[in-house]
Amino acid sequence: GDCVHVDFDCIFDKGLLLPRPEVVPFRLTSNILDAFGPNGADGTFSGGLQSAMTTLRDNRDVLLSVLEPFIRDPVIEWKRQRTQQKAGKKDKPT
Repeated sequence: GDCVHVDFDCIFDKGLLLPRPEVVPFRLTSNILDAFGPNGADGTFSGGLQSAMTTLRDNRDVLLSVLEPFIRDPVIEWKRQRTQQKAGKKDKPT
């Protein structure tokens, strides 16, 4: 496996606000299913997801306390507002 960059500005349904909204949270393509082996999504993948969801549900409060700063991160909104202000200034004739 590799480390994968996660764009936190695109998660938590903020991807719906993009110029071309991202409406699919996860794409389970045939290439991914092939990588799971002969049982596909019905093998260890499915069991792993069920175990992960059980763990997440059992620790809901801890998980939400960790994720809340990402949901309410004002820096992302400030950056977006600043970009929009700069774009507005470029559109105005001088």
